[in-house]
Formats: sequence, structure tokens, C-alpha cells
Amino acid sequence: MGLQLRLYLLLGLMFGILYAVILAISSVIGAGGFAIYAVIAVGFMLLQYLIGPSFVSRIMRVKYVSEKEQPRLHRMVAELASDAGIRKPRVCISELAIPNAFAFGRTQSDARVCVTRGMRHNEPAGDRRIESCSGA
Repeated sequence: MGLQLRLYLLLGLMFGILYAVILAISSVIGAGGFAIYAVIAVGFMLLQYLIGPSFVSRIMRVKYVSEKEQPRLHRMVAELASDAGIRKPRVCISELAIPNAFAFGRTQSDARVCVTRGMRHNEPAGDRRIESCSGA
């Protein structure tokens, strides 16, 4: 099954769960109909879509870095992006001590790759982990 199809199925499932929660709450308080529930659910999903990346940035305390600040990390991300045939994402670091690397953003043109301090200070095994997390 294609990645995009799975993404749309997951989005539909999330919409269904959100709709069920809103329906349950509304039936308890005795309000609304299908149109109201659908508008509220779509509103929540739109809000999540719009604020998602900034929410991740704030929670993870992300700092965007230039190639001068983190040349090795930029080079690694550029090589992985080139191998995958996609545009190089923005590169950022998080000062959290948890060893983690992740990608986030709304679209490929808005993509960002973040590596935590815990992962960067775990060299040389950290490089392999960064590649596996960022290149997957």
C-alpha cells in the first residue's frame, strides 16, 4: 500500500475518532446535528494542520542552524535528501538530552529535520542513528 494512501487513510481515521468524541460530548449535553459536528471536527483538523510545525518547534525547543554552525549535519542531511531524490529540508537542532532525530513539517517544501543534543553527542554511533532516523 502506498505511503500517500496510508496517510489519507490515517487522516480519515483521525477525523472519524474526532467526530466520535465530539458526537459523544454533544449527545451528553444535548446539542447539535451532523453539520455542526462536521464543522467542529474540520475546524480542529485545520487548526492542527496550521499550528502543528510551530507547536513541535516550541515543544522541542528547536533552533535552526546554518551550514557554518553544523557543517557535518548539513552535509549528512544533504546526502540523504539527494539519495532520496528530494529537496534538502531545513536543518535544526534541539538542546534536549534525549537521543532523537525526527522530521516534521506540512509538505516536502516545508520539511525540517531536527537532531537532539543527546543524539549529536553520541558519536560515532550517533551519526549512524541520525542517518537511520533522518533517512527513513
